[in-house]
Amino acid sequence: GDVFIRLMKMLVVIVVFVSIVCGCSALVDKASLRQVGTGALCLYVTTTTLALVMAMVVASHVNFPSIDMVAQAGKTKYLLDQSQMVVTQWVDYLIPQNIFAALVNGSMLQVIFVAILLGACMTLAQQAGTRMARFFQDLNQVVTQMILLIMTLTPYGVFCLIAKLFSGLGLSMIVHLLGYFFLVLGLLLLHMVVVYGTLLRVLAKVSPWTFLKRLYPAMVVAFSVASSNVALPVTLQVAKKRLGIKPSMAEFVLPLGATINMDGTAIMQAVATVMLASWYHVDLTLGHYVIVVLTALLASIGTAGVPGIGMVTLAMVLDSVGIPLEGIGIIMGIDRLLDMARTAVNITGDSCIATVLASRHGALNHQLWSHKKELA
Repeated sequence: GDVFIRLMKMLVVIVVFVSIVCGCSALVDKASLRQVGTGALCLYVTTTTLALVMAMVVASHVNFPSIDMVAQAGKTKYLLDQSQMVVTQWVDYLIPQNIFAALVNGSMLQVIFVAILLGACMTLAQQAGTRMARFFQDLNQVVTQMILLIMTLTPYGVFCLIAKLFSGLGLSMIVHLLGYFFLVLGLLLLHMVVVYGTLLRVLAKVSPWTFLKRLYPAMVVAFSVASSNVALPVTLQVAKKRLGIKPSMAEFVLPLGATINMDGTAIMQAVATVMLASWYHVDLTLGHYVIVVLTALLASIGTAGVPGIGMVTLAMVLDSVGIPLEGIGIIMGIDRLLDMARTAVNITGDSCIATVLASRHGALNHQLWSHKKELA
């Protein structure tokens, strides 16, 4: 169990740094070349922020039991009190004096800041930036393979951690985990119905129910493979044939969403953070909630859409507020089903934003939506 946790900790900094550099270097270029990029970016960030805030508010009002966990809560790297949140503090937290020190110490907000700055500057550097971007893209593929390799140890690591946990706390922990499981599922459904339904009805002027009926083949595939990237070809095909989105619009907005839009993952991370904080007796202040929202939001930019990646970025979120990473092993035992569900929500959000932008820019076939018979 300890070996598995150490491997998870080992991945965090390199995964976040490399993936965000790749995401930002591509994102800045696309947004500058196409007007629709700005709208897509704003909508993706807005929906993810809404998902985080909603999940944090709901989870904070749930009476999670306070359990005497074996591990002790660590000291948060970002001690923020709501009465002392001033600009100078944010500068200290975000801008490192030494880039390599931030990487070595695992100061994740500083790592994210450096990664975003480097990714943006790679675009501005033209040919030199293009060569460097290719290097980071290759490195990102290697890191992704490292994630997949380590994830093969998940069943054994989770088994050991859960066995250790239940030997000290008993089977009553299963009840608490089921409560977490159904809370996350409920919030995923609520976000999909309320947020996406409102965007489709108000901005795209289409029926949310018809949208879901037409999108369900892509949702089924995403649920099965638990990977936005693997499901992307099917999502693109469904968007073009069944949703009536022009290929040029779909082929730009959907891959971008698979890269930066992780609403389902954000909901899971928010609920897990609040629950584990209660279990480990970590008092979350308003400043901590702000840090969780910012860290989870920024971490979603460029994160690879592969199974299990949400647990890696969750480690970064927990570490930012001083919650022991051993808590990840507790919830990983039931995370596979949640991973499948939140992946379906993620690609639903991607397709929703693509439909909204297509409608606003005249790239949506409204005649197709008026037909009661769906295309195959």
